[in-house]
Amino acid sequence: MLVENFKIEIQRFELEKFEKNLKLCNSPIEEIFVGKIYSFFLKHGVTVNLITQRVNEFVIVNDTFFESVYFHSNRKGLKIKLNHSNSEHVDPLTGEPERICGFQFTCGDVSYRIFPQYPIFNHEKLYYADFVIKVYDRKNVNVGDFVIECDGFAWHNTKEQLERDNSRSRFITLNGYKILRYTGSEINRIDDEFIIQLENTIYQSIFNKESNLYILKKY
Repeated sequence: MLVENFKIEIQRFELEKFEKNLKLCNSPIEEIFVGKIYSFFLKHGVTVNLITQRVNEFVIVNDTFFESVYFHSNRKGLKIKLNHSNSEHVDPLTGEPERICGFQFTCGDVSYRIFPQYPIFNHEKLYYADFVIKVYDRKNVNVGDFVIECDGFAWHNTKEQLERDNSRSRFITLNGYKILRYTGSEINRIDDEFIIQLENTIYQSIFNKESNLYILKKY
C-alpha cells in the first residue's frame, strides 16, 4: 500500500523511472526506502535521473538470439558478471539495451548516486549491500561512499544472524565504505525530517559542516 501511495505521488513526474528502480530492490522495506527518498526530492523540485550501464559484450545463445552481458568492477580491478533480469531496458534514443543501476540527483554543491543491491566483493567474498550512496563534488570527484543497511527484525534477531551481520559489516568497512544501519520500523516511519537528517549526516561525515539542504530546511 505504501509503495502504491508513492506511485500516486510520483506519477505526474517520472513514474516509469521510479518503477525501474523498484525492480532493483530485494525486499518491500527497500522499496519503501527508495520510494520515500525518490518522492522527497521530486516534490522539492530536484531532478532525479536514472543511472545506466551500457552492455559490455554480447553472447550468442542460438542462431537468432544474443544475450547481453554486464560486468561490475571494484576498486581493485576485480570484476563480476551481473544479473540483469530485472534491470535491463532499451535506451529510447539509441535503441540499444542497457542496465538500470540506480538513480542520482544534485543537492546543493554535491550529487548523490544511489545504487540498490550494490555488489561489494573480493576474490573470496561477495556481498550485496542494500544500498550504496556515492557522493560526488562539483568537479565530479567521488568524495564519499556509504552503505545503507535495512535491518528487518525477522532477519537480524538471532545470535547467528548477528554474527553474520558483524562479519558483513567488517568486510564492507575494510572495503572503504561507511555503514549506516536502520531498522525496518525506522524505515517505515521515514518522513521529511528523517531524509534531511540522513543527507546531513552523510554530508557532515565528508565535509565537517552542515549541508545546504539542512541549513535551508532547518533555519
